[in-house]
Amino acid sequence: GPGRIGYLTSIFPDARLVHVIRDGRAVVSSLLRVGFWRERDRMNQPAWRNGLTARDLEDWNRYERSSLALAAVQWRRVIHSTRAEAERIAPDRYAEIQYERFVRDPRGVLRAVEAHCELKPSSSAERFLDARFELRDMNVQWRKRFNPDQVEVLSELLGPTLSAVGYPRDPPTDWVRGPALRHPFSPTADLDAAR
Repeated sequence: GPGRIGYLTSIFPDARLVHVIRDGRAVVSSLLRVGFWRERDRMNQPAWRNGLTARDLEDWNRYERSSLALAAVQWRRVIHSTRAEAERIAPDRYAEIQYERFVRDPRGVLRAVEAHCELKPSSSAERFLDARFELRDMNVQWRKRFNPDQVEVLSELLGPTLSAVGYPRDPPTDWVRGPALRHPFSPTADLDAAR
């Protein structure tokens, strides 16, 4: 859902925030499969009241109010709104990590997050990772799930936003790029330029 950065920083004014971003196509694939999305009628109506802009609604309507397009514009809106809120706080207090990077290098990303949050390295956190998690990159599933027409819809709706957050429009299956942690100086500038 929405980042709620303004709300969180109003309660915790010195907070350092980390936004975990996952490829929007994988998020859409996941949302269309999970029970709670269906149970709460998220396949047919926006998840957040007044959460979509006129452009988002127009894009959803352009694709006949399909569940695929709705999930896509909602992911796009979350990214845009979170980055817009992040732009209002000091740049060193907001960072982004990619889900894929964490899956491939959980310890490296953990160290980067600890440094960003000004926390001492934690061996107990590393032990927790080792004992509790089998990390698997599930982002390849969208390639199997969607047909070429659906992939084209996602490319049209998500392409500029994917690029703005560091994803290529059509990544190879083993793609991971960039540093473990990103500090975008002007988060929404990238998005506005990508439109």
